[in-house]
Amino acid sequence: MRKIDPNAPKPATHVRCPDCKEFVLKEARVCKHCNCKLIPESEQSTV
Repeated sequence: MRKIDPNAPKPATHVRCPDCKEFVLKEARVCKHCNCKLIPESEQSTV
């Protein structure tokens, strides 16, 4: 039986980088895979 990794990316905690498509934390400011600058969801303004 496979064990589920508790640190695996989940929709509640991670998003895909728009540049490299790797998973990063929603609160990340820079992608750790490609160094693309990101805007954390908490800082995005709602229109």
